[in-house]
Amino acid sequence: FRQLLFDIHDNLRLIRMTIDYTLNGPRLSSGQLLTGGILAVSPQSTAPKESLMDFMQDLGPRVLGNGYPLIPLVTGETRPALGNWRNINATEELVKSWRGGIGIRTGYVIFIDVDILNPVADRVLQWCIDTIGPAPIRYGRKPKLGLMYRSEVLLPTRISKGYKDGADNRAAIEALGDGRQFVAYNIHPDTGKPYTWVDGFGPNNIRVED
Repeated sequence: FRQLLFDIHDNLRLIRMTIDYTLNGPRLSSGQLLTGGILAVSPQSTAPKESLMDFMQDLGPRVLGNGYPLIPLVTGETRPALGNWRNINATEELVKSWRGGIGIRTGYVIFIDVDILNPVADRVLQWCIDTIGPAPIRYGRKPKLGLMYRSEVLLPTRISKGYKDGADNRAAIEALGDGRQFVAYNIHPDTGKPYTWVDGFGPNNIRVED
């Protein structure tokens, strides 16, 4: 794990966010242009907690407006709703016609997926914050989590060697890059609840600058 994360650190020109990292999690200083081409804006209303909401219709226009390469996901699943999702360039018209969850293609946006269902996940999180830098944090099935970074160059996907923990759960870290995608907003297939971003800071209120 450590070697993979060091490799990511060496290859990324990272989002350096003005975040006050406290015991309550990261807090963005809103309205400031940040190194790495990210603009933190004052958060608007966060996603409703109702499990039956249509994430694409409710949040898709905002995510698109913030510059993310979004794609539609099957509601309650992690898979794209379109077979040609790698070649789709979202537009306002397309977003209006899509339904379901929201995925984001990776490559310049990098998502470190900490697929660990034990306390080691929190140690990896702290290592990323301390070594790579603060980042928006997404939770699905805790303690599994993901951190969203941005690169100035197109990066490939990197996956660590996995192992089985004491409860026989698979554990691994994936740095999702070119050719992959991650769930930004949807219903988690195992918990039946929405994915959440710490303090509500995610692609719906953090803009990517070209």
